[in-house]
Amino acid sequence: MKRLALPLAIAAILLPELAGAFSVSPAVIELSGNRGTSVTSQVVVKNTAAVAQTYYLQTIKFAARENSGSPMFISPQVDRSGLPQWIALSKTRVTVQAQSQATVPFTVAVPTDVASGSYEAAIVISTTPFTTNDTSIQAHTAVLVLFTVNGETNAKLALLDFGPAGKNGASGSASGTFQYRVQNQGNVFVTPTGTVTVKDAFGRVLAEADANPDGGRVLPGMTRTYEGSFQSDLFAFGPATAVLNLTYADDAPALVSSYSFWVLPMIPLAVLGIVLVGICLAVIAVRRSKR
Repeated sequence: MKRLALPLAIAAILLPELAGAFSVSPAVIELSGNRGTSVTSQVVVKNTAAVAQTYYLQTIKFAARENSGSPMFISPQVDRSGLPQWIALSKTRVTVQAQSQATVPFTVAVPTDVASGSYEAAIVISTTPFTTNDTSIQAHTAVLVLFTVNGETNAKLALLDFGPAGKNGASGSASGTFQYRVQNQGNVFVTPTGTVTVKDAFGRVLAEADANPDGGRVLPGMTRTYEGSFQSDLFAFGPATAVLNLTYADDAPALVSSYSFWVLPMIPLAVLGIVLVGICLAVIAVRRSKR
């Protein structure tokens, strides 16, 4: 299958991008419904230019990139099955006056014979019309639609690994970077939440960081890597441990992992070394003077 990735600045939490002189909101729409029902929502197109502008809308498929939060969009000429076909836009073209905005409602009609779980689509907004002969999607930005069909849903996230983002060695302070990988083994998208807590050998908390500050989601069947950093202004020396504690569903156990590293502050150690050398030289000098 030929897939077309758009160069959108939608990162791990999938944020909206100002494109030219317009923007759309929200960045992500999360909906749910039962089989055989209809669910309504809307997108807002804001024209920030000094003149009126016509915008074109269509629905397309997207897939999550492995180990990344950025979506990979699929041309409707290649595949438009699933959620894009369930979505009916009230308008596929809208003219917005300068410094104004327009609301475009849409309806999701859930088929009666689909499996429970999460489905994905994107509503693409462009300043140029879409044609069936397009070999690329001339889109400026998009709204991601995540829809969950109620029923036999299963939220299951596996923690694959957790460690430093880089070399695992001694550090000059209790600050550093971390990364972890999770795999969605269920049939609904999940948003892991939690903290990374760094403690010294005595149990003193040196630093704490949000494990997913952007609220990045993991789609079913996908693996995603998260990275972050923790900062500490406290003096520490010796072994330290970073502990990851993740939650993603009310009825699921927390995912916990840890790794250890050494904190070796170079300047204090250098000063201590100089002091020790000075003491040794003084002792030697005193002994020699007594002879």
